Amino acid sequence: MKTLYLLRHAKSDWSDDGLSDHDRPLAARGEKACPAMGRYLADHGFVPDRILCSTARRARDTLARMASQWDRTPPIDYEEALYLASPGRALRRVAAAPDEAASLMVVGHNPGLNQVLERLAVHGDDEARRNAAEKFPTCAFAAIELPIDRWSEVEGAEGTLIHFTTPRTLR
Repeated sequence: MKTLYLLRHAKSDWSDDGLSDHDRPLAARGEKACPAMGRYLADHGFVPDRILCSTARRARDTLARMASQWDRTPPIDYEEALYLASPGRALRRVAAAPDEAASLMVVGHNPGLNQVLERLAVHGDDEARRNAAEKFPTCAFAAIELPIDRWSEVEGAEGTLIHFTTPRTLR
């Protein structure tokens, strides 16, 4: 059994038209959401064994602020291929993850992450699956249990959504 965590970057700042999309920082709301979500994940046992993170500034900053709340920081692979990745590209990268990691977190972007969730989370609480599919907002987190032994088996796996939360639900 493997567990895949999906984390969308926190709310980003659009105020500087001179910045590329890749270089946008977090907005104040995003900066505030990260430590709260990081504490929540730590308190509920959702700190992963390994992390794959988009190289976009907003994704890296989200991860850094969240991980500051954890007792340990897992190995992190910053992946340019995860920047605005399609679900197929994201899943190919997950499939290449080391099997020693029982849990793997992907920090990235929509719509790709939402589509990964829809592909893999075919079981679990219907309302939670519906809510996650309807809206996977900034700093949203999903945990999907997968009936696989190796990450290379992720494509086509029928997983179970075991947890879904957003910054709004933490209040």
